[in-house]
Amino acid sequence: LKALDDMSEYEIMMASKGIAENKDNVLEYLDLMQLWIRDILVYKSTNNENVILFREEMEYIKDKARAYSYEKIDRMMHSIWDAKGSMKLNVNVELILELMLAKFC
Repeated sequence: LKALDDMSEYEIMMASKGIAENKDNVLEYLDLMQLWIRDILVYKSTNNENVILFREEMEYIKDKARAYSYEKIDRMMHSIWDAKGSMKLNVNVELILELMLAKFC
């Protein structure tokens, strides 16, 4: 997730493929992504480091909180929720992840 802003479309496709190969852990991966984005949103809203889960990544979280708009954070969260919903419908996991990560950029 940290490198996503610098990835090309091809690199996003390859990352999606790598994540999709481990189908049993995809939902856990999405949960972690939500927590990561949650930290960015919480810090952007409060500037309070004490409520951040991934404190070891504080500099990155601060940087993204400054760079991302509330709309972008909302779009990222919704794309994860949509991906989780699509996975329950048995849609192609790799395609779901590609679409989700593309919405992050």
